[in-house]
Amino acid sequence: MPGFFRTRLRRLRQPAPAERRGARDPIERALKAATARYVGLHPRFLWYARLKYRTDPCYRSIASHIGEGTFTVDLGTGLGMLPVLLGELGERRRALGVEWDREKARCGLHASRGLPGVELVEGDLNAFALPTCDVITLVDVLHYYDAHRQEEILRRCRAALGPGGRLLIREGDGARPGGSRFTRIVEKWATRMGWNRGPGVRFRPISELRAALVELGFRVDEDEVAGRIHPGNVLLVARLETAAGHPCARVPVVRRSSPSGNP
Repeated sequence: MPGFFRTRLRRLRQPAPAERRGARDPIERALKAATARYVGLHPRFLWYARLKYRTDPCYRSIASHIGEGTFTVDLGTGLGMLPVLLGELGERRRALGVEWDREKARCGLHASRGLPGVELVEGDLNAFALPTCDVITLVDVLHYYDAHRQEEILRRCRAALGPGGRLLIREGDGARPGGSRFTRIVEKWATRMGWNRGPGVRFRPISELRAALVELGFRVDEDEVAGRIHPGNVLLVARLETAAGHPCARVPVVRRSSPSGNP
């Protein structure tokens, strides 16, 4: 009988499977640490951050493409969730988030306080002077603009990236049936309710965005980042020709299907 209780006690002391995964997975650890940084904000921002980190696969996917020692600019950063995640990943990653919604920018400042290498600024991505960087991210941003403005944004991003630079774009595929329709409805609702301040919602087929990126000199791969409550989403990984020794060259890019429902 004493042996039985000792065995049960050892099992209780062992970490749960999720905790063991977190101990082995630096992105999982960073996601948990990033979530905790939104404590103290208004509940609508806190719970939004918690839900997005937990259920949206794009954060894990994007983080896997951004290597140590890189400088990332996140345009339309919202609550600063991607820069905060990269800051928690550490390893000399630096990130700058640009957001034109003052209230969201302040939330990002709160969450990034004291986090080395992370800066959040209030500004319009259409007028912001992009610094030279290794990676630029556009997460659910382009669909607020018409095709002409989208391609102007892409050209400006191209000019800020050097050899080996990457442009990571998460968008809903306007050509997909089913899930993409749900995503469009959610985005239109969020815009009408004032959560997002974009001038409109215009989802284009991913094939059109790919073609525009190829014309600018990028080589483009895709990651599936569609979850149960984020259907129809695709991550475009656009890379310029890699120069020897460039930091982005150390990050492998693979085409993968992410598990639905978890980041």
